[in-house]
This record gives sequence, structure tokens and C-alpha cells, in this order.
Amino acid sequence: MVLLAFPSARTQEATQILARFQAQLDFVRERGQQTGQLFGIIIHPERWQFMRLQPADDSAPAAADDRWGNAQWLPLQAGRVTTAETLPRARLTLRFPDGQAWTPDEQPDVLIFPGGEVTPFQLRIDAATGINVDAQGDSQPLAARE
Repeated sequence: MVLLAFPSARTQEATQILARFQAQLDFVRERGQQTGQLFGIIIHPERWQFMRLQPADDSAPAAADDRWGNAQWLPLQAGRVTTAETLPRARLTLRFPDGQAWTPDEQPDVLIFPGGEVTPFQLRIDAATGINVDAQGDSQPLAARE
């Protein structure tokens, strides 16, 4: 007797979510290479948002957080391409290869540089599936955790 094993609906949903994230990441990396802009990704347990670094306006007062000079991070608007997603039934987990702690806030957790390089990271959805992205922006799927 042969039994077919189909992935659970939750695993299929996680796979689809990761495919959308990967497509958005690829789009933003290409856009950065074409425009020379610096982009980032804010990741929270229930959502992600791609951001762009808006150059400083010389007439604006200096910001209290001077990490980026007087520039500020703004949500990326890319026409008809979705650059954010909220996940009502799933949870994201972000890890860095150097062991750096993930503290979700309103500054990007992951940077996407104009040359296509990316802050290396590992993103999982629930305990299901995930991706590992290296510094060159290449990604590998992660197997589901048992």
C-alpha cells in the first residue's frame, strides 16, 4: 500500500509567505543595484516592512539618533509591488549568524546595500520553514524544525 503525505496547510502557508518575502527581497536588491539606494527591512514577530533611506534635507535640524546622519528611514513605496506584509496567524523569528540579539523596533534589522550585499540573516515562520540569506544576498531554504 502506498500512502501519499501532503504538507500541512500551515506548512504550505509558511512556504507561500516565504516565497512572497523572497520575491520582495529580490526586487529590492535589484532596485538598489539600479538606483544606488540603501534599503532595509524592519522585521517584527507579526510583520515585515521594506524601508528606504531618505537623504537628509540640509535645512532640517539634526536628529537625536545620528547613526544615519540626518537621513531618515521611510517605508518603501514601489508602485504595485507589495513591500510590507502583516501575518495574523504566523510568527516570524529573525536570527543573525554572529549571534547578535534581535530587538524589533522601527530601525531596519537587515540592510540591503547598493551593491546587492545584505546583512546575513535567517528568517523562520513559526517552526515550519525558513530561509538563510548570506552576505551576497543568496538564499537557501531551511528545513522545518521538528
